Amino acid sequence: MTHIRSNPSGRLVAGIAFGIFLLGIVISAINVLLAPSPYNPMNAVLFRDPGDSFMDFFRPVTFAVAQDPYVFVETGAIYPPVCYVLFRIIGNAFGPGADLSDAFALRALQSGQLLLILFILFNVLPLSYLLYRKYRGAEVEKLLFIGVTVTSGPYLYLLERGNILLMTFWLTFFFVLLYRSQTGWVRELALLALAVAAATKLYPAMFGLLLIMDRRYKEAVRCAVYGLLIFLLPVFCFQGMQTLTDFMHNLSHGVAVTVSDAYRVDWGTSVASVYGWLGLPAATGRFHADVLLAPAMLGMIVCGFWQREIWKKCLALAMVCVMLPGFSFYYVMIFYLPPLFLLLQEKEHRPIDLLYAGLLALTCVLFMTGLGFETHLVGMRFVYLQGQPNNWCVEFGKAAQIGLMLTLAADTLRQWSRQRRTRGTARRIEA
Repeated sequence: MTHIRSNPSGRLVAGIAFGIFLLGIVISAINVLLAPSPYNPMNAVLFRDPGDSFMDFFRPVTFAVAQDPYVFVETGAIYPPVCYVLFRIIGNAFGPGADLSDAFALRALQSGQLLLILFILFNVLPLSYLLYRKYRGAEVEKLLFIGVTVTSGPYLYLLERGNILLMTFWLTFFFVLLYRSQTGWVRELALLALAVAAATKLYPAMFGLLLIMDRRYKEAVRCAVYGLLIFLLPVFCFQGMQTLTDFMHNLSHGVAVTVSDAYRVDWGTSVASVYGWLGLPAATGRFHADVLLAPAMLGMIVCGFWQREIWKKCLALAMVCVMLPGFSFYYVMIFYLPPLFLLLQEKEHRPIDLLYAGLLALTCVLFMTGLGFETHLVGMRFVYLQGQPNNWCVEFGKAAQIGLMLTLAADTLRQWSRQRRTRGTARRIEA
C-alpha cells in the first residue's frame, strides 16, 4: 500500500494544515503569557462570562430531574429527550443532600466536579483512541492530529461549556471513519453511533446522506430506524408524546429569542460578517443570507453528491451542519475536523487541496489575542455585530467556511464542465 506521505504533495498538504494549527498555538501561548491588561486573551476562545463555565453540563441536570424538563423554556431546555434521560442518570449520581435544582450549587460540589471530569474523560479518550488507530501516518503525525484536535478553538470552547456535543462529535467521527468498514458488526456499530449522535443534537443526521451517496440504501434505512427509536422512545420517560411537542416548541423559542451574534457561525451571521468586513451594512447581509439560505445549502448537498472523494462529501455535509441551524455556535465548527482528517489520508493530492487544507485548518485554529477586538488585520475589519464584538477565532472560522463553500462550488463546477467537455469530445469522435 502506498504510504500517504510518499508523495511531496501529501507532505505539503499536511504541512500547511499542521503549520497553521501550530502557529496559532504558539501565538496564543505568547499572548496568554505576555498579554497587556485589560485584555484577556482567553476571551478569544472561551465564554466571556467566567462565572458560567461548564453550565451546559450542570443546567441540563437541573432540568432533567424535573418531571417535565421542558417547563424550563425560558432558561434553555432545548435538548432532545434522550439527553435529559442521560442527565437524569447523572443527576442520580450526585448522591443525597445535593440541591438538584441549583446548577451553580451542583458545580461547587466535589461530586459535581468529579462527574464533570469523568464526563469529559469518557468523551475525550474515545475520540483520541479513534484518531490514533485510524490515522495512517507516522507516530508523530498521529499525536499531532490528536493534539491539534483537543486544543483547537472550537474544542476548547466545547470543553469550557461542558456541552453534550463532546459525545455527539466523537460518535459522528466514529461513523464517518467506520461506516465503510469491512467488518459487518463494526459497520452496524457505526450506524448506531450516528443514530445516537443525531438523537442528541439532530443536525449530525445530515451525515447519514453519506450512506445515500454511497448507495448503501439498506444501511441508510436501518440507521434512520435506529435514530428514530433513540429519539422517540425517551419521551415516555417524561410526558409521552406531549414531550415531543414541548421540545419542538422550546427549540423554536430558543431560536427566536437568540438575538446576539456573539460566538455564532451560522449562515446568516457568516454572511453578515462578510458584509461588515466590506464596509456594508450587516443587516443587509443578513437579509440576503435569508434569501439565499435554501439555494446555498441545497447547492452544498448537490456538490456532495457530485464529488467522488469521501472527504469532499463529508466537507459539504459539515458545512450544512454548521451553517443551516437557526443558531449555530462556535463549537459546532469542530465538525470541520473529520473532512480534514480524511483529506490528510488521501494518497494523491491536487494543487487545490492546499487551499482546502489551509481553510479547514483556519476554521478550527486556536488564536488567543490580547490586542483587543478592534484590531484591523491585513485590511480585514473584525466588526461588531449588534453591539457584540466577535473574536478572531470566530471570525477566522466564518471567513474560512465561506471560502470553503466558494472553493467547493467552484471545484464542482470545474469538474462538471470538464466532464461535459470530455463527453462531448467522445460523442464527436464516435460520430
